Amino acid sequence: MFSARGLRHQQRERTDWKQTMVRHLAIEDDTEGLLEEFARLPLSCVVDAMHRLGLPCGAMDPSIRRLSGLRILGRARTLGRIPRPKNFCPDQAGALCEAHLDAVVDSLHAGDVLVIATQGSSHVGTFGDNLALRSMALGAAGVVTDGAIRDSVELDALGFGAFAAGGSLIPSEGNLISVSVDEPVVCGGVSVQPGDFVLGDVDGVVVIRPELARNVWMRAVEICDAEQELQETLRQGLSLSDAGRRFRLR
Repeated sequence: MFSARGLRHQQRERTDWKQTMVRHLAIEDDTEGLLEEFARLPLSCVVDAMHRLGLPCGAMDPSIRRLSGLRILGRARTLGRIPRPKNFCPDQAGALCEAHLDAVVDSLHAGDVLVIATQGSSHVGTFGDNLALRSMALGAAGVVTDGAIRDSVELDALGFGAFAAGGSLIPSEGNLISVSVDEPVVCGGVSVQPGDFVLGDVDGVVVIRPELARNVWMRAVEICDAEQELQETLRQGLSLSDAGRRFRLR
């Protein structure tokens, strides 16, 4: 039999935990601690929270999916790459040749997520196992790209989080050129700025501006709490229509 008393007790515990965390984060202004708290939430609740707050959807196109590793959680470092033009001449390109992929990876820090925007060049592998090994040695959290990755088996064996539009044997050398580092890019239909929160799990990738993250997190916690209560009532036999009216999650 469904126990309202039990639900109220569970709800009170969740509310106490949430209020404690909010007070802690407000006092410490602990942005990194807030980032870690997102690890406790399903990304579906995070995206729903953005919708409920009237924010633009930060979810990348579903073609960008997890190909290795588990969840990723970190701050964006961005690299802009484009298909090499047919008339590209390195001697005349200047800055086009300065932003080499190896140098960008060597500059990563703990918790960074490298976001590589390739203008949707999903037939070219722009990241592989050697880059992953170096990234892991520096403590980077993962890579996200609208291009492809190489060495998928090796990346998965390393446990390195890689989200991409697919896998490809075609190397980026001679096919892509780097044009920007740590500047805003568009990846998977979403604008990504350096320092953005980048979260990824089996359902996809979502990007959140740091100044919006606290409100998104608080609303996501509320949604997750409500969904837990809703699911408990469904287990007890409540209809979907009645549950929807009671909890109004969306």
